[in-house]
Amino acid sequence: RQVLERVLPELDATGRTLSVNLSTQGLEDAGLLDWVEEQLRRHGAGRLLLELAEYGAEAHVDALRRWMDRLAPFGVEFGLDHYGRGFSSFRYLRGLKAHWLKIDGSFVRDLERQPDNQFYLQILCEIAHGLDMRVVAESVETEAVWRLLPGLGLDGGQGFWLGRPE
Repeated sequence: RQVLERVLPELDATGRTLSVNLSTQGLEDAGLLDWVEEQLRRHGAGRLLLELAEYGAEAHVDALRRWMDRLAPFGVEFGLDHYGRGFSSFRYLRGLKAHWLKIDGSFVRDLERQPDNQFYLQILCEIAHGLDMRVVAESVETEAVWRLLPGLGLDGGQGFWLGRPE
């Protein structure tokens, strides 16, 4: 609540994008969903992205769908963080309709020396793109990894090579 109270008034004015992690406890809190919806009515969503760890999303898929349905009119996008750590089924992904997957850093670190991970990411990107999802890599810490990502089909990255958190 404190993060959203602080940044929502600025998002529309600045045109910036903000990604906020949502906990599974927050996801199950109907009062929090009501509060977020009211804040979005007051301030607009700007470019608000909400992300939830893959394991939390799979365990609370109905609650996540409620959040997605109620916040969709405001343009809020949802993503699955640390994707691949829990090895969710692709059937689950198809039914969820998240906007993006953020690949767990364990598949990205030292990617230039991990042909199995390269193959996994390439196939995962093909599946995700077929489901209209973008794919972002966590833990992009070197130029070598950054240069590999477009050829594997990834849409972006996050990590110290690209910039420090603000």
